[in-house]
Amino acid sequence: MKRLRAAAAPLLAGVLLLTSGCFNVKFREPERPAGMTAPSATDPFAAVTAAPTYTAPPATVVTVPAETTTLPFSTDSDEYVDDTTVPIPTVPTTVPVTAAPSTPDQMTRDQLLQYFNNTLNKIKTGNVGFTKTKKTDVLDLQLSNQAANSVVGLVKNALLSSDAATETVGRGSSGVNVFSPSGKPYVSALTAEDITAITCTKNGAGYIVKVAVKSETNPEANGSAMSRAFDFMTVDDVLGVYAPKVGATVARQDIKVVFSDCTAEMTVDGAGRVTAYRTYVKGVMNMLNATVKKVISINTDVAVTLASTTDYTNFDY
Repeated sequence: MKRLRAAAAPLLAGVLLLTSGCFNVKFREPERPAGMTAPSATDPFAAVTAAPTYTAPPATVVTVPAETTTLPFSTDSDEYVDDTTVPIPTVPTTVPVTAAPSTPDQMTRDQLLQYFNNTLNKIKTGNVGFTKTKKTDVLDLQLSNQAANSVVGLVKNALLSSDAATETVGRGSSGVNVFSPSGKPYVSALTAEDITAITCTKNGAGYIVKVAVKSETNPEANGSAMSRAFDFMTVDDVLGVYAPKVGATVARQDIKVVFSDCTAEMTVDGAGRVTAYRTYVKGVMNMLNATVKKVISINTDVAVTLASTTDYTNFDY
């Protein structure tokens, strides 16, 4: 064992001498290009050159038009469109408000007609009481056959009497079948196309509203302007009532009834209630190629102009 230790001693001494010599070697850095600095002793990963300074590009200002905007693509496909402009509506900050007229004399034509209809129709819907007085006059009578002139007086007397017809409906009772137009749920359903004029006149605390209705020939009992406001003579009335009264026989196609100058006039008080109402209906009854039999039979054309004035008074609410 002592011999082995003695042999190893020179070898260990050599290793120690070689190791100590390595620690005494001075490390020399390589030369660096100009501008480079040595890394920090404490941070071996520090940058050897300063980081460049970032400068942001100037800001781009985009101006959007106030009224329109441009879409880069059409709404129907993905095809690029460079001139499609969509208008942007301008929303008003305030909405004008038109105040409703407070009195009938300030109303427009259409407003006044609506007021006329609505006010009158309350008479039937409200079962208002009233008195009706109707009088019919023969304004003219013409016969084409001069020989028939002898029966003119007979014809007039047969058509009508000289007395006015009066009828009263009490409050709470229905006046639908009495107040014209008879049997209709309304007093007036006139439209703007049915009338030629409408006026409003101040009358004390109330007003008078008058309507003129357009002329019509052979109006039907339903659907005509006359049917929306009046009781009137139809072709059926001539066949069933008036021709038999004068002893005339006439074909339906030879009857022509022409109405003109028909009016309706409403009077209201300060509270807007109807105090008086009048209708005026004028019509010419033409019977061509008629045979009139009064004692003798005469073939002739007959033209009778009739006018009926109907007054409604004594309204009881």
